[in-house]
Amino acid sequence: QACINQQCTDPCQCGENAICRVVDHRAICQCLEGYQGNPDVRCIAIGCQSDNNCPSDQVCSNRQCINPCLINDPCAPNAECYAEDHSAKCRCRDGYEGSPDGYTNCVVVGCKSNSECPPLMACINRQCVDPCIYANPCGANANCVSQNHAATCICPPGFIGDPQVACVETEPIVTEPPCRLDSDCASGLACLNEVCANPCEVIGPCHSTATCRVLDTVPYRTMICTCPDGWAPLADGRCRPLETEVPPGCVTDDDCPDVQACINRQCRDPCACGANADCQVTGHRAVCVCRPGFYGNPRIGCSPIGCTSNEECPDPESCYQGNCVNPCLIYNPCLPNAECYGQNHIGQCRCLPGYEGDGLYSCKPIGCRVDSECPDDQACYNGVCRNPCQVDNPCAANADCRASEHRAMCYCRPGMVGNPYSFCQEEVTAECQVDADCREGLACIMQVCQDPCLKSEPCHPSATCRVLSTVPVRTMVCVCPDGHVTAPGGSCQPIPILTGICTTDEDCSDTEACINNKCGSPCNCGPNADCRVLDHKPICVCKDGFAGRPELGCHEIDCESNDECPASHSCINKLCVPVCGVGNPCAPSADCIPTDHQPVCQCPTGTTGNPIQGCVPIGCQSNSECPPDRACQNGQCVDLCQFADPCNPPAECSVQNHDISCRCPDGYEGNPQTGCTPVVVGCRSDSECPPSLACINGQCQNPCEVLHPCAPNAICKVIDTLPVRTITCECPEGYFGNAVVECRQTPPCETERGFELINNVCVCPEEKGKALDRNGDCIVCPISQGFTIIDGRCVCDSSRGFQNCAPNAFCQAERHRATCICVAGYVGDGDVACIFVTPTPPSTRPPVARTDAPIPEMTVNCLSDRIQVDIAAADATSAGSTALDGVLYVKGYSDRSECRAVINGIPPGGVLDFKVRFNTCGLIHVNGEAAFILVFQKHPKLVTHKAQAFHVKCIYKTGPATVTLGFNVSMFTTSGTIANTGPPPVCIMRIVADVEDDDDSNSPSDISSVQIGDRLKLIVSVTPTLIYGGFVRNCVAKTMDDENENTYLVTDENGCATDPSVFGEFFYDPTLNATVARFDAFKFPSSNSIRFQCNVRVCFGQCQPVNCGGIDVHGKKRKKRQADTFFVDVEDEDPHVVQTYNTGAFAEEIVVESNAILTFEKSERRVAVQPLEPEEVCISMVWFILALIITALLSLVAVAVAVSCWLLSYRRHERGVGPLPHPIDFPNPLFTTPEPLAEPSPDYITDDNDR
Repeated sequence: QACINQQCTDPCQCGENAICRVVDHRAICQCLEGYQGNPDVRCIAIGCQSDNNCPSDQVCSNRQCINPCLINDPCAPNAECYAEDHSAKCRCRDGYEGSPDGYTNCVVVGCKSNSECPPLMACINRQCVDPCIYANPCGANANCVSQNHAATCICPPGFIGDPQVACVETEPIVTEPPCRLDSDCASGLACLNEVCANPCEVIGPCHSTATCRVLDTVPYRTMICTCPDGWAPLADGRCRPLETEVPPGCVTDDDCPDVQACINRQCRDPCACGANADCQVTGHRAVCVCRPGFYGNPRIGCSPIGCTSNEECPDPESCYQGNCVNPCLIYNPCLPNAECYGQNHIGQCRCLPGYEGDGLYSCKPIGCRVDSECPDDQACYNGVCRNPCQVDNPCAANADCRASEHRAMCYCRPGMVGNPYSFCQEEVTAECQVDADCREGLACIMQVCQDPCLKSEPCHPSATCRVLSTVPVRTMVCVCPDGHVTAPGGSCQPIPILTGICTTDEDCSDTEACINNKCGSPCNCGPNADCRVLDHKPICVCKDGFAGRPELGCHEIDCESNDECPASHSCINKLCVPVCGVGNPCAPSADCIPTDHQPVCQCPTGTTGNPIQGCVPIGCQSNSECPPDRACQNGQCVDLCQFADPCNPPAECSVQNHDISCRCPDGYEGNPQTGCTPVVVGCRSDSECPPSLACINGQCQNPCEVLHPCAPNAICKVIDTLPVRTITCECPEGYFGNAVVECRQTPPCETERGFELINNVCVCPEEKGKALDRNGDCIVCPISQGFTIIDGRCVCDSSRGFQNCAPNAFCQAERHRATCICVAGYVGDGDVACIFVTPTPPSTRPPVARTDAPIPEMTVNCLSDRIQVDIAAADATSAGSTALDGVLYVKGYSDRSECRAVINGIPPGGVLDFKVRFNTCGLIHVNGEAAFILVFQKHPKLVTHKAQAFHVKCIYKTGPATVTLGFNVSMFTTSGTIANTGPPPVCIMRIVADVEDDDDSNSPSDISSVQIGDRLKLIVSVTPTLIYGGFVRNCVAKTMDDENENTYLVTDENGCATDPSVFGEFFYDPTLNATVARFDAFKFPSSNSIRFQCNVRVCFGQCQPVNCGGIDVHGKKRKKRQADTFFVDVEDEDPHVVQTYNTGAFAEEIVVESNAILTFEKSERRVAVQPLEPEEVCISMVWFILALIITALLSLVAVAVAVSCWLLSYRRHERGVGPLPHPIDFPNPLFTTPEPLAEPSPDYITDDNDR
């Protein structure tokens, strides 16, 4: 029963002569046995006496009412038979035309444009055809619908996705159930378990031989079971075929000969090909092929070859030399990453998926940050849109992977059922009965939906087989590729006027591939990548000096900043290296994700913790608390495959939905539980092969394994490009070179010491003005300071008058003075003379080594950067005596060239300078002392009992120099001690102007007065700079007046600035060899004078930096250095203890004060303070200005008095009358206009002497 109007009522409302069953509260109607018709309306008895006892669309045959088309179908194969007035009649289907009765063959309606066709048809090749049949563009589970002359793809109800890719079944996520009553669902669906579904599929009320239909009754749906035409129901619900009088009747295609098909219960010829096409029947299905000399769609119609204009050719073909051909075969103007397609009879360009641009001038990879920026069938991986099925295929064996909504979706292949993510197996029940039961492109063969083209292989290998979704049976057409026509025997041959036409790669030369049926270069590599073709397959490799993904683009290895590297790389030592490669900071159990040139560590799904230290599984109580690829075991989310792998190799184990799943890897098939076998797949092109495989010799194979295109140490990858696979060769991390020829290991290079890796060679580039300094570091040689580059070393330029050294010597600055040192191969005093050391002349017999030489004379020089031992022979070699041979080396470091020297005979008076620099050969400062053991091995190859050892020590304090000679020892017991002293540390602090263009930046001049805001530097130096460094802290700014002293702390006890806006952080300036801080001039309100007082901790070597506000200050930047490995001497018999040492240890602390300066405000006049002479008087500037003003006022008063006196004297003189100042005949116009006036006579001053 069902709840109708709030009452439990029987839902049955079937028609007459029908029975009703109720399943899941829903009525199911079916005609009684012996009756047929619509059980929802009325079922009529099968028996009859005449046609009048039957409906108008049936006839009485063998006392049974039956469709007349089932008894005798008089129509052509492509015409439609219908019943009317108890007889069979014919008519052409939509889009076809022919005789009115349809008994002759129907032909496709001719047209020139879509407007001449019905809305459900499109004008293709001058004929109105169904665009869905001509070319179905829809993906799996999608329906093709003809609308407005075009094929439109839509997902059926209950499916979502891109219908051109695939439609996947989904359940909407809603808070309320989608339905509660059947009326809440769409037409044809019922509410089952609060979900709208097709009750025919869920309940399955009808037998497989009957057809189930859903009636939209309310409040509950009604299902009816009807038998097809020519079938009658039985009591158990099955349908039986009615007997016909006209033999031979049929039920399925198997009842007919192989060249016929069962159409309307009759075995008939299924051929319904178009004009100028031949038809062959294979497996009960028609195969249409254009006749020789014709081309086109053989199902619709073939046109003769030949044309005079483009209008005579179907779009997109164009008329070329009297033939209609694809315009892209004549001229392809597109870029490598673009494809050519015909439109309006000309070739157009468009970029391939994953690229953007116009296709003609530019096609660039589409960058991305999130999946939404990629096409629907691609996802964002490291800034590149890629097919997720190619990156990570999660599908099981016998399942296909399709990309949709940026995800990899899995589907069991046709004929397979199961979970496509774990295992697909063959479906036991019949999948289909007729071709219409299968999706488009498949036919029902042996009750299984299969591709008839693959099953029957009706076409010649040079032609392409396509399946048209015609009903009641599918039709296959054999179409020749562009530029080809059908030849006798069904083969395809190129049009003679075209060259380079092909069907497979074998039709082309070894350096070309068949692309769009034309031989061309398959190279499609990115910028800065080289391409070579091997067996028709392109091999992309980055050029020398470049790295990256050669199929997309390579970038220069050299870089200056991270911006010049990809987001997954960072610029280290001027090289773009993967941030998650060498030096990966993440724990082994964590994932490293390169983000914006930085490695980001994350714990994988199902784990937690610190990704740098380690990730641990998340605790759980059930599988629902774990990710799908983990299961809950013993309270932890774990990978079941790590505990028990039930898969039989080569099957792969994975966890899907918390359970173990076995799948055969790519290239294998079978049952992964029992064993996977290699897939034997025939192919003609790479597009027919699974991912990472290419078509080689007709088989899908891995080109990397077959062709071996890369060098032994290179990584070979297969890029799933179409139509030809692309092979890339890349050198792994730590290697360089042409990955096709050879990958060589990258040599180590100490870039932190200034060296550069150029063309994979570690050099100190002299062309960049660099050379070796006295410490062996590669620096920019300061030419402006009197240095020059000689033999790759930065030394004093003696030609400029800095130092006049002896011949064969070079000048080197030490302790602020020039020192002359003999070049290699010479010994002596570089200021006086350097003597050439004569090498041992070759002879037929090896020279006899002198092993009984006396103890040499040694002098120890304690220098600022090294300890130098001058060694001279104790006696001169006399005639007939052998040369003094031997080896000098620092004990424990005999294998290092800088720690050893070979003696090949010291000439009389000659001296050998043996130098050991600090921080090499184990020489360091320890509490103001530096020492090492010097071994004098008399034999050039062997250690004998006559070898001597000396303890050389320098004490950098005041004291006498002592020398204790050594004596013969056994087992390298130290013979004696050779000691000397070195210079003590001296601290100097100065205030100087911060001038960038100072001509002498090493010696900036002190200043005495400044204005507020002037840029200044506080320089703190500790000499000798090559021995000591300084750590500045507790700096105080104070006034010069000690009686009323003002103080302000600018750096704290850690050496960090208290207010960086007033006084900056200290930093090490390598040019000045000093610690420097920049600040703007300031003063105290009560005084114009200021100075600084600081505590300076003296370090041996450079002081270690201190982190202030996230940056390192004071010392040189910390360098991550590996512990040196000290080798035991080859000749040394006693064990050597490896020592560890630290530089930058504090020795002592010194209080130092700077010079004082005067600071004035901007409005004041800057006056330099100078010493006063005895007769000079110092006055205030204010009183001086007041004195000037008073003097000026007094001067003005004096001038006013003088003028007044002169005026009084002037008025006391008598005045006389004189003549007018002009002739009488020429009157003054001022007194004549406008009316005449009497002109007064001028006054003349009368002199008393004139009276």
